[in-house]
Amino acid sequence: MTIEDCISAYCMLADKVFEKKSHRVTLNGKVQGRFSAAELEKVVKKVIVEQNLNQDELFKDLADSCKV
Repeated sequence: MTIEDCISAYCMLADKVFEKKSHRVTLNGKVQGRFSAAELEKVVKKVIVEQNLNQDELFKDLADSCKV
């Protein structure tokens, strides 16, 4: 991804994931998180698919891992 692609993807991700919720406390008194984990997963998978990659493939590649 180019830098411009990364910035664009992050802006889309931030708009979807960190959407302001009207109430931070539910009716049964539980505090809601500041972001939606389900929405984060959905948006990250969308970005991965847009890059023509498999959304379920593991990120870590042991053959090319850092040796530092």
